[in-house]
Amino acid sequence: MARCPRCGGEVIEGKRFCPNCGARLDFGDDTISGIRTETFFDIGAEIGGRYEVRELLGRGGMGLIYLAWDKELDIEVAIKTLPPELSHDPRALAQLKKEAKLSMSLTHSNIVRLYDFKEIGEKRFLVMEYVPGFSLDRYLFVRERLKEEEAWEILKPVAEALDYAHSRGVIHRDIKPGNILFKTSFKEASELAEYYQSHHCFPEDLEIKVGDFGIARTVSDTMSRISNLPVSGTLAYMSPEQVRGRAETKATDIYSLSVVAYELLSGHPPFHRGEIVYQILNEPPEPIEGVKPEYMQAILKGLSKSPEARPSSAREFIQLPQELREKKPKVKVISKPKPKPEPKPRSKLSLTWVWILLLVFVIGLGGYLGYRFYSSHQRERVEITQKQKQVSNLIQLGDKAYDAGEYEKALQYYKQAKELAPQDITIQSLID
Repeated sequence: MARCPRCGGEVIEGKRFCPNCGARLDFGDDTISGIRTETFFDIGAEIGGRYEVRELLGRGGMGLIYLAWDKELDIEVAIKTLPPELSHDPRALAQLKKEAKLSMSLTHSNIVRLYDFKEIGEKRFLVMEYVPGFSLDRYLFVRERLKEEEAWEILKPVAEALDYAHSRGVIHRDIKPGNILFKTSFKEASELAEYYQSHHCFPEDLEIKVGDFGIARTVSDTMSRISNLPVSGTLAYMSPEQVRGRAETKATDIYSLSVVAYELLSGHPPFHRGEIVYQILNEPPEPIEGVKPEYMQAILKGLSKSPEARPSSAREFIQLPQELREKKPKVKVISKPKPKPEPKPRSKLSLTWVWILLLVFVIGLGGYLGYRFYSSHQRERVEITQKQKQVSNLIQLGDKAYDAGEYEKALQYYKQAKELAPQDITIQSLID
């Protein structure tokens, strides 16, 4: 019995998450209870006159994994052994061969190439591309949980691989971190994690590949049925239709991809403790605290119970956060109109000044009008005085001319005086 490194509780070996605190465990790759995984090949042995076994790499969900040398192609290959129990299930064996042929037709840079399916006596094994590095499972154990950008940088090539396979009628049926591989020159996942944290990006030579298209799921289903024991580490990534035993489609892979996305951002799948089957079928996943809304919405859409409600492709799932971000309505901040300032109450002092100014204006206007009237009156008096003087002078000149016997000249002076004072009766008498 192993113990959880976080809470110290007892954990059955092979479990990927602590049933007490939910912490991720590092007990090796997924295993299938009841499978006999004794050594298939001796190190240095030559298989089928072509493959030279060089190293035992580990144990996977199907059996043992060896590093071998392909003498015909002069390349390193990985050999995955298949459980001998498959010999007792001809239908499962036929299905496995069919899945292998479909997988061998897939040639994509983000898919682990399957080269051959071999049978030598009672031993059956797969020959596939060797991917030096480690799985996403191992990387996530080191990082615990990722930021949205880092997670999506990992998921994008996975989505491209899935869409490629779906376009050729191949469904993976077992997408999970253990089947997503990092091909890298870094020997340890911790080294790659340190690189990303310091550079905020992955190295250019990193290749992310998806392995075990259809095959691992066929083997695990068969072995679970034969041994009557559950498959460890796979149920949490199964879609509702898989749990019900219904037909699997590309929507099944999109659901599992969404589970992986959820796990990358939270550190665990949406349903990993308690009655997992019931939760997958009936309960909505809890939103992850601190995750950007557009990413959370994309994941929840991918985790829809109904296949029809999920994104139509893996690419659509990957692009959904950006589309949601672009469609988000921009909130227009409408500033409140500034209130009109209330009129200040007029003070007694200001009213006094108004009256003073009004009085000054009236006095000034009166003075101005009085001055104009006085000036006009004075001018009239001056003009009258001047006319009187002119009339008097003209009469005097007329009298002198008359006394001198110059009657015509005197008459002219009297007439001029008459023009200046037409109403003067005295002047008229002189003229007469």
